[in-house]
Amino acid sequence: MIEVAVPNSLKHPLFFQEEMVTLVPLPSLVTPPYFIYELQGKETPWRNPSCGLEMVQEAYQSMQPLIERSFKEKEAEVDPLMKTVIALFFMSLFWSNHDPVVLNGWKEKVAVFNVKPLNVEERLSFVLARPFSYQAYRQIDTLMTEQQKQFAKYSLRNNDQK
Repeated sequence: MIEVAVPNSLKHPLFFQEEMVTLVPLPSLVTPPYFIYELQGKETPWRNPSCGLEMVQEAYQSMQPLIERSFKEKEAEVDPLMKTVIALFFMSLFWSNHDPVVLNGWKEKVAVFNVKPLNVEERLSFVLARPFSYQAYRQIDTLMTEQQKQFAKYSLRNNDQK
């Protein structure tokens, strides 16, 4: 296991409370530390968004039944699950735009993105203000679907222009 400093670009109290994080040998998109590719600096899935987004979508789909059950049964374990799906949405949003995730100052970055859901800055701010609520989950679920559609439209347009 390797200790790495959390870069300023990823400093956000929801995801990183410490200055250093431990990278595990077999990293996953659904377990902390989140944003493993940005932390490692080796692989760059945002350079080939189709592959990276496929990983994100698979991870998100595996989380959905767990979150639905947790909210239905009012379980306390929903907090880490919500952190995971919020992190996955950030990956989807940034990687769709060929950028690594930036949490510190994310609104400014997202404002200039071409591939994004309508009013994503306001909607994501709502989620981050109450990240463990059912309303936040519903919003993330909707945003994830809209982001997929926006990326599909973007991909089709770019393939048509080649």
